[in-house]
Amino acid sequence: KSTRSFENSFQIFPRNQKMFKLIILSLVMCYSFEGVATTYISKIIALASDSPNPDVPPGFVRINVDLNQGAGGKYIYLAYHTTDILCEALTGLDLEGGSSKDFPFQSGFDRIDQDLNQGASGKYVYAYTTSNTARPPLKEVAVIVGDTRHTYPPDSSWIRINQDANEGAGGKFIYVIYKTSY
Repeated sequence: KSTRSFENSFQIFPRNQKMFKLIILSLVMCYSFEGVATTYISKIIALASDSPNPDVPPGFVRINVDLNQGAGGKYIYLAYHTTDILCEALTGLDLEGGSSKDFPFQSGFDRIDQDLNQGASGKYVYAYTTSNTARPPLKEVAVIVGDTRHTYPPDSSWIRINQDANEGAGGKFIYVIYKTSY
């Protein structure tokens, strides 16, 4: 009687071994393991309003920091949605500022189509996300506010995006921070 280990089963189709491993890995990554309490950020949106309490779409959590704080303009908030399915997770978040709405941004990223400085007199600032599987998934996202550009996250487990969301508009120094799964 012959038994094959899981690793030996890859030898059945040696030419397709790498592809077979990638398919198996993809299936495992997209599976939600029962009993494992891990959540990831699956979507980030920007909310703009004339009111400090904009409507938040169902399933989203608003980060309660106005990105235009101290600069006038619209009330702008980030909100996020979570998932427990790894392959639905965002794996990158960035902010970039420019002198016009149409500045280039990183390849492989999707722009959140809301100027984070809307109504204030600063640069155009946009957020970008990606689901590139070569990066670790996002687990948490937050916003920090300070009086100087030397405003940093509470500890080293957070990553600060170095683009001030209020750049050129006056007001507070506002930075988006996030944590990844590793």
